[in-house]
Amino acid sequence: MKKISTISFVMLGIVFLAGCGQQQLIKNQPLTPVIAPNVQQSASASETQQVQPAAESKNQSSFQSDGQGNFYGALVVTGYPVLISELEPFCEENCEKFSYVFFQVLNTDSKVLSDFLGGNEGNSFVGDKELGIGCVKSKIITYFNDSDKLGMKEYKVSTELSKKILDSSKEKPVTIKLERLLFTGGSGAPACYSHFTYINSLE
Repeated sequence: MKKISTISFVMLGIVFLAGCGQQQLIKNQPLTPVIAPNVQQSASASETQQVQPAAESKNQSSFQSDGQGNFYGALVVTGYPVLISELEPFCEENCEKFSYVFFQVLNTDSKVLSDFLGGNEGNSFVGDKELGIGCVKSKIITYFNDSDKLGMKEYKVSTELSKKILDSSKEKPVTIKLERLLFTGGSGAPACYSHFTYINSLE
């Protein structure tokens, strides 16, 4: 009986020490969470919620530079149109006249916009706090834009938005969203060129 008790006591000590060592080992390791199926569904819902603010950010500017002077992204601006009569470029006789639209920007507190305007000083399609957005043809603003992704293409602002822009004034300005796709090249531009690929309403 005495021998059995001693063995039992020794075994109990081994179990106790083994348990202590195991606790110490777990304590020093990072925890790996075990996710139940219903928790995984919650995580998916959380991911969807994180995406929503980006989808709802249509009123926000994301205009930025790639660090080499090439700007891209969305720019939300408030202003009104200034129309200038332009002649067809590289033309010598019987040249066609265009009514070109510069958008006079009122909210010029954006540093990146100031950098863009300053970097394009002297460019035919950018003025002092003005962004060229195209020509008026049959009461619709039409323009060309060049980008790395799409190349040179012609675009048209919707009839409704064209009217809103053309009817706006300094006293009754309009807010629009301009989006520029990245363009790292350089080429000659047609008379109705704009540095912006898309011109949209915020409504």
